[in-house]
Amino acid sequence: MLKKTSCIAPFINLTIDPIHNTSPCPYLGGGSWNFQDTPNFQTIWRSEKLEELRSSHLAGEKNPICQRCWNEEDSGKESARLRFLKDYSKQLGSITEKIKTKAYMYGPTILTMKNGNICNLQCRSCGPKDSYSWIPEAKSHIKNFPDKLDGTWFAGESFKKNWTDKQLDDFQTLSKNLIRVEHYGGEPLHNPKVIEHTQMLVDSGYAKNIDLYFNTNGTHIPNDRLQKLFKYFKSIEFNLSIDGVEGHFEYIRYPAKWDKLNDTITWLKNYEKENNLFWGIISTVSILNVFYLDQMLKTFDSWNKSNVFLNMLENPQYYNIKNLPNETKKIITKKYKGHDRLVSVVNIMNAETKNDKHWEQFKFWTKQKDNYRNQTFQFTFPEFHSII
Repeated sequence: MLKKTSCIAPFINLTIDPIHNTSPCPYLGGGSWNFQDTPNFQTIWRSEKLEELRSSHLAGEKNPICQRCWNEEDSGKESARLRFLKDYSKQLGSITEKIKTKAYMYGPTILTMKNGNICNLQCRSCGPKDSYSWIPEAKSHIKNFPDKLDGTWFAGESFKKNWTDKQLDDFQTLSKNLIRVEHYGGEPLHNPKVIEHTQMLVDSGYAKNIDLYFNTNGTHIPNDRLQKLFKYFKSIEFNLSIDGVEGHFEYIRYPAKWDKLNDTITWLKNYEKENNLFWGIISTVSILNVFYLDQMLKTFDSWNKSNVFLNMLENPQYYNIKNLPNETKKIITKKYKGHDRLVSVVNIMNAETKNDKHWEQFKFWTKQKDNYRNQTFQFTFPEFHSII
């Protein structure tokens, strides 16, 4: 049964995208396996690969697929594994019973939908796999720098992908077990198929059992149809992806506008007063913003938002804070000394010495993206530029 190092995610959560990239949890974002030739979601849920992962957790093994969590726990950060155990602590008894009887095989209770690459932004650390808006720029970089593509995402899944009508129907086979549905991007509020799926949950009568979650880039206010559907769900939750303030936000999440984000925040503040809606912030920590995290948190505090999750970027490696020069790491470490909310970030940053190749890639691709987008790193981040 469950051991000290076990994770419950593989027994309750299915993360999947339209071409069947699949993971046991949102943290891995569909990065574990591809089941492109598997006919339906129930077959994927009962697959041999997922069962092998479940068995390894029940045996108390630290499966390498889950290395991100082991690394974060070693650095003192609360990992996704630990958050699952905390968030579903009241259900641990029933989850354990389902593991004993293998009743979990009937289907996941949490469905994490990676909604293809339908997105309106070209975030710096993204690529065509998660945003079709990236495709023209990616093709330009592929054409101009064919020998520099190692470690980039420019060539990955460079086609428009979204749920088919057949897949939406197939999701109905999972609906009766669900207590939570999570939407990630692309950008879910930019995707009409997300609204279709939400309508299907309402029409089936299962919406009242479900907490509905959106991870959004903050550039869209839900349309009237979606807002009308919200009232049928147990609760609605939003997390806004905000990696910087004002010009920093617009640089990292190009071509988003800070004013548009503030319109969404105003809507959220007004909507949550009279409805069962909760919202917070996710900030992806990378080389681009690690020097400004204290300023970001001060801004979020001014919005009375303490529920801020710092998501540590893993890839592409040339944005990973582990690959900063040692002298820069020392300056950041000193800057954040005594800042309790940033201890684990500093620990992760200092866990490994930089890879020279990745640091050179950061400088090269920062320049090329600046040239393509008519942006300037030096003028956007003058303090950090002077340090590095």
